[in-house]
Amino acid sequence: MDCPICKDASSVSLRLKKTNVFKCGKCKHRFSDTKAEISLYGQEYFSVKHKNFFENPDLALFNYIMDTIIQHKGRQCKVLDVGCGNGSLLKLLLANGFSDLCGIDLIENKYKGINFINNDFFKYQTLEKFDVILSIYNIEHIKDINNYMTKMKSLLKDDGILIITTINDASLIYLSARIFNKIGITFPCQRLYDAHHINHFSIHSLGALAKIYCSPLS
Repeated sequence: MDCPICKDASSVSLRLKKTNVFKCGKCKHRFSDTKAEISLYGQEYFSVKHKNFFENPDLALFNYIMDTIIQHKGRQCKVLDVGCGNGSLLKLLLANGFSDLCGIDLIENKYKGINFINNDFFKYQTLEKFDVILSIYNIEHIKDINNYMTKMKSLLKDDGILIITTINDASLIYLSARIFNKIGITFPCQRLYDAHHINHFSIHSLGALAKIYCSPLS
């Protein structure tokens, strides 16, 4: 399979029960040969399977994102949160003086002061352009990352900023899991490379993807 970022040849890096994980020989990006079905992301995904994650948001990360937005765009900017989940980040922004906030996800949300859209992002049509687009722990679920990036760029103002966060495949926890997998302890890899995670970015491979579509912030 070809790498979705640099289109170079890749080979199987991990053989797991539910998926094979490929690794690009050039940019070192890892990706799975599965396709996450939309049905995986119903209400149960948020309220049961990942209840602890959504009930205990990473406030340090959220505040860092908020400070970055304020630094570059101020509080009066127009913000779109793609794959907003239960809207925790948007609610934090609202509480801190932001007023033009929009979130889109497959689950339905309602909150005074935030425009929540219950839709598939790829099917979402609007003439609006946004100063800031957020993709927080979302891109790893996307099969067609190039169309995803193209769609976000099309909704972004020329001087807008795109903020993406995802899990770091080059981190110690992932490295340890791959080492354990080689000696027959497979559970960590089965968990980290779960079928609903398709693209497994490192800082390097995410940067390589971003450079295709965006200029880095100065």
